[in-house]
Amino acid sequence: MNEQVRALFEEDRRDSQTFREDEAFVASQARRGRVEDLLAGKKLHDADDFYHASYILQHGERLEHWAQAHLLARTAAELGHPKGRYQAAAALDRWLMHMGLPQKFGTCSVVDGDGWRLWDIDPQTSDEEREGWGVPALEQLLARAYEAFGQARRSERFAEPLLRVEVSGVKIGLYEVGIPPLDGDGVLTDVPSYTPLERHDPRPKHLPPNVTLWRLGRLFCAKDSRSRVVCSWHPCRWAVLEPAGVDPEDIFERLERQPQALSATNVYWTRVAVAANPAHCWIVGGVLGQPALAKLALSLVN
Repeated sequence: MNEQVRALFEEDRRDSQTFREDEAFVASQARRGRVEDLLAGKKLHDADDFYHASYILQHGERLEHWAQAHLLARTAAELGHPKGRYQAAAALDRWLMHMGLPQKFGTCSVVDGDGWRLWDIDPQTSDEEREGWGVPALEQLLARAYEAFGQARRSERFAEPLLRVEVSGVKIGLYEVGIPPLDGDGVLTDVPSYTPLERHDPRPKHLPPNVTLWRLGRLFCAKDSRSRVVCSWHPCRWAVLEPAGVDPEDIFERLERQPQALSATNVYWTRVAVAANPAHCWIVGGVLGQPALAKLALSLVN
């Protein structure tokens, strides 16, 4: 097993369970670039390698990423990976969805207005065919989607903390400044759009040379000469969760605007946070290492 792609897979899975939308997407794209390098170097060999690579590429941004994720998952299945067939089906569904076509199996859900639903499904697909690809019956897929999302509103999801951290025994929640907007039709799949930074957008100092600067929803980032994201800076709110009665002003003074690590130092995409004032902060992430990211973060608040 290739330990690099395994570590990238574990990191990608943790991120998708912890963060959401733009913050998770930009980090996954950086990991996807590393997986492409491993594939080009023929560093992947066994069923686990191909499954791990497929999982990360499925979080891609272009049709060829989902097509490649499908093929890699089929290879994993042929080599005996127990989740390979389902992964291949899920990647195909995502490819079809982004083609604007009904998905074949029913593994993809999308934001629709302030709620969620399964993307349209090809009615010709039988439950027997789903079973052959390791996919549950349609009734189970619908029940699973309802269990995952129920009647929850997208606005309610963004009322929850983006991340919970603890500083000197005080539990703090980091929140989105606002709800990222949907496209004009009110339906959100999982591929946001990069747009060039405008003149008034924040720019940290000490960025790597020869990068281009972009906006991704409410997050800002820098890309290298290969159009790969190397770092991002994300404005957020912060608030004390517990214990009750703690004054945010006291916490802000105690932090002294020193960056706080949000992840381990040995992950591919690492993050730090720095408080700008008693109500707002920046999450700064990237592949540059925590010392460089801390320097970027400090330049945003000083």
